[in-house]
Amino acid sequence: MKRICALLAALLLLALTACNGGGDGNNATEPISTLPGETLTQPQDAVDKPVRLPYSTSDSLHPYEAKIAMNRRIASLLYDSLYRVDGSYKAQPGLAASESADMLVLTVKIRKEVFSDGTAIAANDVAASFLLAKKSGEYKERLKNFKSCKAQGDDTVVFTLARGDPYAAACLDFPILPSGSKSADGLPPIGSGRYILKEEQGAPVLTPNPRWHEKLEYGAARIILNNITDPDTIADGVGIGSLSFAVSDLSAGTAKRVSARTVQLPLNNLVYLAINTGKRALTEPKLRQAVSLLLDREDLVLGAFQGNARPADTPFNPAWYVNENPTVQTQKRDAAQKLIDETGATGKQLQQTALTLLANKDNPAKLECARRIMNALQVGGLKVTLKSLPLAEYKSAAARGAFDLLLGEVRLTNNMDLTAFFSQNGGAHYGIDSAGRAAQSYGEFRRSAVTAADFLKVFAADMPFVPLMFRGGLAYYDRALKADITAAYDADVYAGVPDFRYSAYPNTP
Repeated sequence: MKRICALLAALLLLALTACNGGGDGNNATEPISTLPGETLTQPQDAVDKPVRLPYSTSDSLHPYEAKIAMNRRIASLLYDSLYRVDGSYKAQPGLAASESADMLVLTVKIRKEVFSDGTAIAANDVAASFLLAKKSGEYKERLKNFKSCKAQGDDTVVFTLARGDPYAAACLDFPILPSGSKSADGLPPIGSGRYILKEEQGAPVLTPNPRWHEKLEYGAARIILNNITDPDTIADGVGIGSLSFAVSDLSAGTAKRVSARTVQLPLNNLVYLAINTGKRALTEPKLRQAVSLLLDREDLVLGAFQGNARPADTPFNPAWYVNENPTVQTQKRDAAQKLIDETGATGKQLQQTALTLLANKDNPAKLECARRIMNALQVGGLKVTLKSLPLAEYKSAAARGAFDLLLGEVRLTNNMDLTAFFSQNGGAHYGIDSAGRAAQSYGEFRRSAVTAADFLKVFAADMPFVPLMFRGGLAYYDRALKADITAAYDADVYAGVPDFRYSAYPNTP
């Protein structure tokens, strides 16, 4: 009965569309406001159907106060930043007009642009936003190397770094808010981004910003934010049509099967095997190289993560534009055995030592990955036992160094900062020699004394830990959206949303 009603409703809609001239958009419920001399356009095949994105009423939409990821993601549509990061993690100018670097000082000149209310964007707005970003959960990690930001006149900001970083600009993607602005009527401060946030009948709605600095042909001329009480159900929302688009980072280790189009969402999350160099049998670099050669990364990706990852044998994301022709090392048992034999007594000691592999018991994908690592090492002649612990106990054991091998994951910042591994204060330094050859070479790389290729050669020889893959998530699209839409990427999952549009006669699931 429901299918019959739905069919009748669809036929009625087609009849009304034909009477109104074939759905040319003249009967839009809310016209797009424009300023004198400015125009906003929509593709001819777009129809009056808003795009729907998820958010939660239980959390703020303020870019520096939001705690839930789906609320934080809205910021990229409402606010501009000095730079935006593309799918290759390269910094592309946003509000930045130019930059110059001198040792630990990065100077950025700002373009002459305005907020959505027409107020000019000034350097003090950037400086004030920087202070908010440094304290926020989303941006403080990527801004950790930035000591200060000071306004210099109206159009220049000067950043001071704690350590050298030739890719520092990629971390300057924090939202720019007006200085001293506060939320009003439950809405966040205004921005200068592609959309303006309004409230209609108690619900937040995004409409095009006519003052945005680029001419944009909006497919999604109206975006409704749908309240989602449980973030774990956003994929289901796309499947039933209550949402147009949503992403999941699959951090729980499982993926939902829903009636929606899905594409992989590349992430900058490095999954790696830590090797406790404090254990005598693992101090020899050749033996750590052997451990890496015994692993089949393709098998780990496909068997444990259902293909939602990209194999990697270096600590830098294969998608990073700095990488030159990235290739992935294949499993080579004979080469691994040769390295073990070359170390003589130390290699024999490794083969006779019972190694403990520590893994997170609460994550199904990682637990299966650990099992496959254990099996691969055992086939290679090593004695390995798997110790899987609940997350809290796993973290405690890692901090105590109570492992020989550890399966871990770190989300890298846009500049591929590896400080988490090579600093004693880093969150992933467990078992790693912070004074080793790789750590020293990394310091030289950050000072631009050596190239990325030079560092990676030293890393491969020292093998302080074993990179396995860069894990991915999933992006879910409503099947009724047109197919030629930009794929989402980690640094800005909503980058392609303005292009979203529903075809005149959508093929519904």
